[in-house]
Amino acid sequence: MVSKSPLQIQAYDYLKEMILSGRLDPDVLYSETRMSAEIGISRTPMREAIQCLSQDGYITVVPSKGFMLRKLNEQDMEESIQIRCAIEGFCIHMVASQTNTKKGQKLLVTLERLLDKQEKALGSRNGPSRENLESGSCSSAGLEQFIEYDHQFHLALVNYVDNREFR
Repeated sequence: MVSKSPLQIQAYDYLKEMILSGRLDPDVLYSETRMSAEIGISRTPMREAIQCLSQDGYITVVPSKGFMLRKLNEQDMEESIQIRCAIEGFCIHMVASQTNTKKGQKLLVTLERLLDKQEKALGSRNGPSRENLESGSCSSAGLEQFIEYDHQFHLALVNYVDNREFR
C-alpha cells in the first residue's frame, strides 16, 4: 500500500470535512488549483487527495476540469450496499472460521473497541444521540466521529482477509 504524504492527508481531510459538513455544493465544478490555493499547498498533494476521494466514492473527477460531489441515485446506493454486503459477508465468514486463532482474537478485540467508540460517539455530550442520528439532526462533529469509527470497523473486517481487490 502506498503511504500518503502529510500534505496529501491534510488535503484529503480538508476536502472530506468540507463534503461531510455540506460546505461544498453538489452542483458545482471545483478546481484542483483553487482548492490547493485555498489551503496553501501545491497541486500534487491535492491531486492525490482528489484521486483518493474519488476512489472512496465522495467525488467524481472531471478530467482536465476538476471535480464534483458524487451524486448517488437510489440504484447506485442499493448496488453499493449489495457489493459491500457480499464482500463483508465473506470477510465475516473468514473471521468466524478463525476466531480461535491469535489473528482472529486480535480482530475481535479491535472490532469491540471500535463498536465501543461508536457507541460513545452516539452518546457523548457533543455527539449525536440515537434519535438525532436517525432523524438526521445530529451535530457535525459527533456524526463525523461516528462515521470515522464505522469506516475503521469495516476496513478492519476487509483488511483481515488481506485481499487487495476488496480494499
